[in-house]
Amino acid sequence: MMTLTNRCLLTVSSDGLRLVVHKLLQDMSRKIVRNESRDPAKHSRVWRHDEYLIVC
Repeated sequence: MMTLTNRCLLTVSSDGLRLVVHKLLQDMSRKIVRNESRDPAKHSRVWRHDEYLIVC
């Protein structure tokens, strides 16, 4: 976690309750999940509202 914080890819909120991920890192991780399968039901994470409706 310190490495990501030192590289400004992760920020801890002032109250210490939230982690904020850099937009580039967030976009990369979402792309990796979407590339797992074209079927949203097979993704390890659901990011988009329209995909959530398909999975449920």
